[in-house]
Amino acid sequence: MALQSSRSLAFLVGALGTLGVAQGCVDDGVSMHVICSIQPEVDENGCVWSPDGELCVAVGTLNVRTAVSYTMSLRVESGLKPRARDVPPAGEPNGVQLISARVELRTTGGVRLGGFSAVVQGTVVALPNPYDAVASGYLPPNGVNATTIVVIPGEYIPTLAASGLSQIVASIKLKGETNGTLDVESSEYLWPIRLVATSPVMSEGECTSPADTDVCSGLIGQDTFAYICTQ
Repeated sequence: MALQSSRSLAFLVGALGTLGVAQGCVDDGVSMHVICSIQPEVDENGCVWSPDGELCVAVGTLNVRTAVSYTMSLRVESGLKPRARDVPPAGEPNGVQLISARVELRTTGGVRLGGFSAVVQGTVVALPNPYDAVASGYLPPNGVNATTIVVIPGEYIPTLAASGLSQIVASIKLKGETNGTLDVESSEYLWPIRLVATSPVMSEGECTSPADTDVCSGLIGQDTFAYICTQ
């Protein structure tokens, strides 16, 4: 199991300085970090991404011929300690509401990828890199939770398919706000993604799993489901 986790920290507290002196929140040394990309558990009721489990994706894979996007469910851990108390009464300032993720796509050598574009109403439009993705979920102090992020939107895939690259790296920084209304940001989580272009047509002999294989909705063409036959 390869966990691409990073446990360092970046705080965004503006003019308030460190969290240790900011009202309503305490600096405990580590706010939040990504543990790993969660491996979905497939059963008769569908797919479950458990924040409390131990299954992690070993390696990222994106099939540029079949994937509609590249989505990750990240297991995130808080290092902030609970500060609620009864005497004197005080609410909990150190819970974190996840808001977004900053994503940057790079080469394996760390160079930011450029040249992303999409056709919108007949016009070629440049796509940004880096860009923001939606994240959600509540991270309690000293707790663990999962958040699902569309790391690579579908409109970026054609450019990746034409790039000739066999692997890229996604840099992900989670952003959130504490109950004490302070902004926090994790350090970057680096996730390598192999790019493959396997035919989904079973008769062509490239895909390896039959079309009726249990698969999570929306994840065809990535990671565990990168080689699913769909035709």
